[in-house]
This record gives sequence, C-alpha cells and structure tokens, in this order.
Amino acid sequence: MTSQTTEPPTSATSDESGAHKKRYDTFTPNPKVVERKRKQHQEQIAQERKTKRRDRFRNISVLSAILLIILTLAALRFVVSQAQTSREMPGSLIGIWQSDDPRYADRQLTIRLKTITFDESKRDERRYLVQKVTLAESTDGLHFTIETIDGKGVDHQYSVVSHPDNRNRFWFQNRPDVIWRK
Repeated sequence: MTSQTTEPPTSATSDESGAHKKRYDTFTPNPKVVERKRKQHQEQIAQERKTKRRDRFRNISVLSAILLIILTLAALRFVVSQAQTSREMPGSLIGIWQSDDPRYADRQLTIRLKTITFDESKRDERRYLVQKVTLAESTDGLHFTIETIDGKGVDHQYSVVSHPDNRNRFWFQNRPDVIWRK
C-alpha cells in the first residue's frame, strides 16, 4: 500500500519561478492612515454642514430682499394711488376767493380751470398758467399741490389745504392762519 501524503494548506503561493511568497489572508490597516482618513471624513462632513448653513442663510437673505422689494413696491403703489394728478384745476377750487384777514382785505384770488390770478387792489394782477395739480387726502383736508408757470417762464409751486368740513374754505400751507373763502 502506498501512502499518499497530503500537505496541510499553507498561505504560501508560488509564482512561475517556483519561489514561494507569503500571502496575507487578513489585512491590518495602518493606524495612522486610519486616523488621517477619519479626520478627512470629519472635515468633509463639517465643510458640507458649513456649506448647507451658508446656502440656507443666502436663501433667507435673497428671500428677505425680494420680500422687501415687493413691500416697497406695494407701498409706493399705494402712495401713488392716493395722490391724483391732473393738468386742470379741480372744480372745488374754481371760483373767486377772498380772505377776512385784514392784511389781505384788498386782495382776491381767482382760480379758473387752467389759470390762477392774484389781484391786489385792482392795480396789480399776477396770472399763472396751471401746469400740474396733485391731490392727496389726509385727516386735515384735501392737500393740493399746484405747479404753475408765470408770464416770464418762471415755475411756481403752491400747496393748498382745503378745509375737511367746508370745501368753500382753504389755506395755503405756508400761511395756515389766513383762510380764503368763496
């Protein structure tokens, strides 16, 4: 009987030259490499978190800016809608106006559709052509801003407030103590 011998399995292999090389069945990583890769991974996660926070902040900033623009435009539209502009004088101001104030007793103010005339003692008359009239309402009455041009081409602007209870009375904004009546 022939005996056959079997060799126990080894972890050695032979290459073509017949030389034996030891093969590692298990891999043991270098602790320094493992630590370095762990730190790199943590840094990458931290960087991603920072980027997400920055992007979130940027998105909030952009949304806030857009909201601010929308609110500003809405407020501007509201203000513009409250002020009405015309090239003609409103009917409530058209007429001949006089003041009870003794300083203006000899004067009268004639307002027509497209002109304003200041008569002083029937000897001096200043006439202005109406260019633009802007009307805005408030609690103390109707505010009229009247832009005119005189015969010499000089622009003038008058701010008039019509009495809230009686439209037949008004005053110039720079002279609230002088009331003019129709």
